[in-house]
Amino acid sequence: MRFSFRLDGKSHEAIVADLPELTVTLDGEKLTARVRKTKKGLQVRIGRKTFTVLREGDVLKVNAEPREVAVRSIDFASDAAPSPEESRETPSRAPEAIGGAIHPPMPGRVVSISAKKGAKLHAGSPLLILEAMKMQNEISSPFGGTVREIRVKPGDLVDVDDILIVIEQT
Repeated sequence: MRFSFRLDGKSHEAIVADLPELTVTLDGEKLTARVRKTKKGLQVRIGRKTFTVLREGDVLKVNAEPREVAVRSIDFASDAAPSPEESRETPSRAPEAIGGAIHPPMPGRVVSISAKKGAKLHAGSPLLILEAMKMQNEISSPFGGTVREIRVKPGDLVDVDDILIVIEQT
């Protein structure tokens, strides 16, 4: 994946390849990072340096210091080596629902949520608006049921593995 972003007012270009380890080429410099999830956020180790990264809404905190980050563009079909997941079938444009869990069809940012916990839905009921690739996409329920959980809030960044909403089918 290739993307450009601004960090603390400075523009950067990045290429990410998920091989046995995460490889990131940042502004032309190749870095290998080891990432693991902790209770305090993500622990990222690059060489001998370790960083704790935590996202709170639109703020990214690195070692507890807030950083202003804005992603300008993302190219999922970059020159970077595809990860094992990327080399598999790409996700469909319809939300994937396994066991009532609704996943986003692509990475993006939750703009708004129209579903309410406990609400009765029918197939096609609007659930939320997801902004991806500068477009707003309405995510609808693929089946009828009752909303049991809403696991996201407006402003959240989500990936295809994330669960947006859990619906108990009727």
